[in-house]
Amino acid sequence: MRRRTRFHVLVPLALVLALAVVAAGCGGAAAPDGVRLSVAEAARKTSSVGTYKTELQITMSMPGVSGAIELTATGEVDTEAKRQAMSMDLSAILGALGGTGGATELKPDDLRIDMVMDGLTMYMRMPPPLMGAIAEGKQWLKMNVAALAKQQGTDLSSMLGQSYSDPSQFLDYLTSASGPVEELGREEVRGVDTRHVRAALDLEKYVAGLDADTREKIGPVVEQFRQLIGGEKPVLEAWVDDEGLVRRIAMDMSFAVPAGGGDSSVGMTMDLFDFRADVSVEIPPADQVFDATDLARTT
Repeated sequence: MRRRTRFHVLVPLALVLALAVVAAGCGGAAAPDGVRLSVAEAARKTSSVGTYKTELQITMSMPGVSGAIELTATGEVDTEAKRQAMSMDLSAILGALGGTGGATELKPDDLRIDMVMDGLTMYMRMPPPLMGAIAEGKQWLKMNVAALAKQQGTDLSSMLGQSYSDPSQFLDYLTSASGPVEELGREEVRGVDTRHVRAALDLEKYVAGLDADTREKIGPVVEQFRQLIGGEKPVLEAWVDDEGLVRRIAMDMSFAVPAGGGDSSVGMTMDLFDFRADVSVEIPPADQVFDATDLARTT
């Protein structure tokens, strides 16, 4: 039986690992040299390309909800500025939970979450009914992700430096932690020919390979995540094009939650495209922002 834990702890840990997939691809020392080197180099090259756009597909299943919930989020990343922006349509969640909670005049933009990451600071704009109850008339919530994670025992500042949006921060942490890389053949991603590879992430191997100081800082968060997924090894996949850029990454996880018992699952697939395109990730104006870091600590 899997150990049960607080569901909200999954969110920062899953996000960290999902972003890590972008950086690490599936590099591993046990892989054939050609595959290992090409994937590791693709991670580095993608992290240094400057800008790109993303589309994230999330599929969730959980006890008490009929069928899978499918969400789509689109975004832009500027690795030099250490910023990213993402927008997600919440219609599928509302439909799965029985509608709009009585609201009959919601516009399409009212069913969307917008997020901006600036280093380790997150800005979030949620549907008006939620914002009205929290943000004291402001349009955006602001939260220090590192401070919130530290309250849960996760030292993101030590783990990621000062950036939560630059994938290159994760590379050194994860390339030594995967098992053998398996080549799965050639596939097209958005019309681009790619090499598809897969590997399992060995979290215990990862922690064992850290120096003592880093192990003290990073070990607890890795152990939390390992327990959340029942000790299983997350399977990471990457699709790399002939230019050496990561075009798609994917990860599936299953875990147990207290409410209702039984297993839940989350599958995430992110496409990366329009490399070197002009992007503009703007920070919300200060007079439109409500700092919710302290409020989030108490919830």
